[in-house]
Amino acid sequence: MIPLKQLFQIVEWWIKTNELDHFEKALKIKTLVLKCKTQG
Repeated sequence: MIPLKQLFQIVEWWIKTNELDHFEKALKIKTLVLKCKTQG
């Protein structure tokens, strides 16, 4: 399982790379976090 700190670093990098607007970010981050939680 990915440590939470590392997960946030990945999410932050991913946002900067994809330059998504805030609404898109929120949805995709939520999906990503939920996916990680269910796998862990």
